[in-house]
Amino acid sequence: MKQKRNVQTSLVFVFLLVIGFLLLLQTRSFITSYIHEKLDDQTVLDASSGGYFGGLGTKDNPYIVSKADDMVYLSQSVNAGETYKDKHFSVVASIGTITLKNFTPIGTSAKPFEGHFDGSGVTIDLNISNETLDNQGLFGYIKGSIISNVSIKGNVTGKNYVGAIVGYMNGGTISNIYNKTSVIGSTYIGGLVGYKLSGTIQNVYNQASIKGVS
Repeated sequence: MKQKRNVQTSLVFVFLLVIGFLLLLQTRSFITSYIHEKLDDQTVLDASSGGYFGGLGTKDNPYIVSKADDMVYLSQSVNAGETYKDKHFSVVASIGTITLKNFTPIGTSAKPFEGHFDGSGVTIDLNISNETLDNQGLFGYIKGSIISNVSIKGNVTGKNYVGAIVGYMNGGTISNIYNKTSVIGSTYIGGLVGYKLSGTIQNVYNQASIKGVS
């Protein structure tokens, strides 16, 4: 009788182990599928760290910028042809300052930035030195974008269409900006925006140093 009971107990134990293992496999498969879905359909890969912007890029759930590498990747992806049209980006306010050294502007005349960028009041310490290139600024060329809530300082040097926030503005809105950047260029240079074809600039404070060179 005792031996029979031990056999029954062993069978129950083995059965529970099998059930537990199957549940573990199912859970792991679900998590893996969920992660791939997030990466493939709802996020932007970050080439520098292997991570990704959180969020969906919507107004209520924007892509999250939390470090300098995110800004670098944003520049790389836009300049490669991803316009982010009508997508929303928001900087994490608690990081305070983002330092961008030898930064490549976000957007070109052929591949403009068409998304919306909320700086959440952070300070961007920007350094751009491209005296032979046009469309220089944090955003080189925007089309219909909304750029807001940013403090910016540092140095921006370019040739034509040079500004701290935007080199060339083709529509959109720039608002709630505090600027103390040194800007150097040849033609169409400005503290905030080098050249505005169209669009709105409002609620800004500009204390930039502007220098024109031939």
